[in-house]
Amino acid sequence: LRNFLVHEDLVKDYEMFEISPQVIDFLKELLKLILNPIKAIDICSKRNEIICAKLTTKLFDVMNDMKINGYSHIPILNDKNVVIGIFSESTLFSYALDHKEVMFNENTTIYDLYKYILLRNHSSDKYIFVADNLEVKEIIKLFKANQQNSKKLKMILLTIDGNPSKP
Repeated sequence: LRNFLVHEDLVKDYEMFEISPQVIDFLKELLKLILNPIKAIDICSKRNEIICAKLTTKLFDVMNDMKINGYSHIPILNDKNVVIGIFSESTLFSYALDHKEVMFNENTTIYDLYKYILLRNHSSDKYIFVADNLEVKEIIKLFKANQQNSKKLKMILLTIDGNPSKP
């Protein structure tokens, strides 16, 4: 195309390209994305769309929900609906390593694993909070940057301003 424009005297009567309505529409959409980049809140799973649990939730109920829905991590909320921890298979693994003998029954609750669900206590997983208006390109950078560490970034949690103590 550049050569055509530079040497157009060679092909004066030949229409090399045409700006169609589809191209104009495409450029308009591209301009919208440039001026209004996609934010984390635009693409995240909303709280009402995912399964969360409370400290009083029965352990086997959470494990069953994970199995049925194919989830690997379940956020744990306090009474103010603030995420205080994450339950995952590694929660059970860490608990078993510390206790050497593991017995769960139908009355076991997430609270019984409290120490192991806390975000700071996950041995190989990392969870971070960011503001919900963070651009998706920054989210991608966070995931890429945190895959090099010993703790892998498993989940990014959103709050209005990135403060973990807010719902």
